[in-house]
Amino acid sequence: MQIWAWGYFGGADLMGDYEQAVADIDRSVNPDGSVEVTAMRRGCTDLLRTIDRAEAYFPIPASAEQSVWSGVLAGSRVSAQDCLGAFPVTDWKELRPVLTALNPPVDPVAALFDNLVELAKPAGMRLRTG
Repeated sequence: MQIWAWGYFGGADLMGDYEQAVADIDRSVNPDGSVEVTAMRRGCTDLLRTIDRAEAYFPIPASAEQSVWSGVLAGSRVSAQDCLGAFPVTDWKELRPVLTALNPPVDPVAALFDNLVELAKPAGMRLRTG
């Protein structure tokens, strides 16, 4: 029940906002490899704001999951700050380390959310985002 409450009262929305900010950063890279600097700066700034909100929110009431979430937030904070510090870069190749760090082969936030959904099932509750 506690995991469901964590998600229902804002935790799931924070995870959704995190995923949205990362997607916005991804969309700021055009197919030709050029970077829409304003869009990327906005995405990185939004990601930092989401991280601030997530770190101020209640911890996930499952220590292993909270450890993963804290690690994702800490690593993403560094990447988002690196992203903002990289401008006026306009070529995605120069931002590759930042983009790779924000987009690992397995999305840790999606995997974490899926795990929280499973952990909430015994309480008969469903987590949702948005």
